Amino acid sequence: MQLATGPRAPPDGGDRRTGRPDRRGRRAAGAVRAGGALRPGGDRYAARQASLTPASGPVTLTPRWAAQTGCPRRFQGSAALYELNTNGSIGRRISPVVYHVRAPFQGRLLGPVGRLITRGTDVRNGGTSHWVVGCYAWPWPLGRPKFIRSAGVTLSQDGSRYSTSTPGLIATTTTLTASPNPAGAGATVTLTATVTATDGKVPPGKVEFAAGSTVIAMVPLDASGVATTTTTFAAPGPVSLSASLLDSGPSYAASSGRYDEAVTSAGGDAAGAEPITTTVPASGAFTLTIAAGTVTLTAPDPQSAAGTLQDVTVTDTRNNFPGWSVSGQASGFTGSGPAAGQTIPGDQLGWTPGSAQPLPDATLGPAVTPAAPGLGTTAATLASAPPGHGSGTSVLSAQLSLAIPQPTTPGPYTGSLTITAVTAAP
Repeated sequence: MQLATGPRAPPDGGDRRTGRPDRRGRRAAGAVRAGGALRPGGDRYAARQASLTPASGPVTLTPRWAAQTGCPRRFQGSAALYELNTNGSIGRRISPVVYHVRAPFQGRLLGPVGRLITRGTDVRNGGTSHWVVGCYAWPWPLGRPKFIRSAGVTLSQDGSRYSTSTPGLIATTTTLTASPNPAGAGATVTLTATVTATDGKVPPGKVEFAAGSTVIAMVPLDASGVATTTTTFAAPGPVSLSASLLDSGPSYAASSGRYDEAVTSAGGDAAGAEPITTTVPASGAFTLTIAAGTVTLTAPDPQSAAGTLQDVTVTDTRNNFPGWSVSGQASGFTGSGPAAGQTIPGDQLGWTPGSAQPLPDATLGPAVTPAAPGLGTTAATLASAPPGHGSGTSVLSAQLSLAIPQPTTPGPYTGSLTITAVTAAP
């Protein structure tokens, strides 16, 4: 962001209450004029930035602002936050006056971000409004300010959100917890703030604990980035707590966390929530059963034979329902007796999967034509169930058909059909 200069204070002798020229034509020291042009040669805005907490969000929020160091000497009477117009001139004051400004300090805004920008400057949606912190020698905003911090506040194109740019500062996060919650009125409540930084290190500084606008305590961070304190609450009702990181040095941005505490009547019942966890174990089993016996293929003529596959029963009681698949593959047929030494390839066998009753949660595989491609070279699916399905018992079968190649020596032939189950989805 372009560095700009602040307006110079008028010489002494004018009317400090009105800021009008005195009889000698000189203007007295007064509040910073909105729209006053910034002239070269004055105080420049420091390279380090101011920060907002939260740093981004809906424009309806009213975040807090913070300066990472105190005001310079001779300018430690008070401070306030101002807007800049796009031409670099000073806009209006957008925060109450802050008085304790020798150490790093913070304050609140006079309203939501969106209202301050769109009603106070000439910045429009998608643009960036520059906000500066001015320090004064007096305990009210009079005289020539010393500008020590700046922050860029950018509106989204639709004007619904804002974000801030704080180059050179390492972002921090402050998390606040309270225990117990709820707590009875007068009971001791422990407040714990944990501060982390994006560089993985523990930033310097201390944490200001507050209930609403009332400061509870200022506690330095320990080596692990934690600060704790205890307090009590006299009256029942909800309490809005906050923890703000202060004195975080020139490298780390300020941050704050909030926590809502419920305070109940003293001696009354307090309700709370206790986490309950459990782990459901996997159970059940997968079984595949093939009915005993031999399948006999009946050949009405020398060119074909047919028969029915013995029942194949699949039972799946697993409670994680991974799915399953059952397939079959035929071996070659070997002749005996008068056909000894002769063979029929396994690809000459085909099937049409079926079931004596509707399958509860599975799907039959497609029919396979003998020799095109047949069941010998590649296994074919008898039935399958995808993940989340297949629970229960499925009784499978198939109509088998054998295309007998010509010429084939007459006689008995024996082969086998291997049934394989995969206990997960194919």
